[in-house]
Amino acid sequence: MVDTVSNDRDGLWVGELQFTNGAGDEPFAAFSVLLETQRPQTAVADFPIRAAAGKPIKFSVTGYRTEGTKYNVWIVVEQLM
Repeated sequence: MVDTVSNDRDGLWVGELQFTNGAGDEPFAAFSVLLETQRPQTAVADFPIRAAAGKPIKFSVTGYRTEGTKYNVWIVVEQLM
């Protein structure tokens, strides 16, 4: 995630990954990445997962005190055999 427009405030964008666990341990698991909005910056995270076949992988973003800010998100998915 990249903060392209900041607001000089103590704000936060929270990107969250949700998926159905392929190992059967938990029905859903989640990981998050935090992007502060005080100044333009980048937040990078790797989430190695074992997702259940045929089930969706969801990425969502929630903001807190983010008025006037903008961000970009890049997601790369790789399948390992």
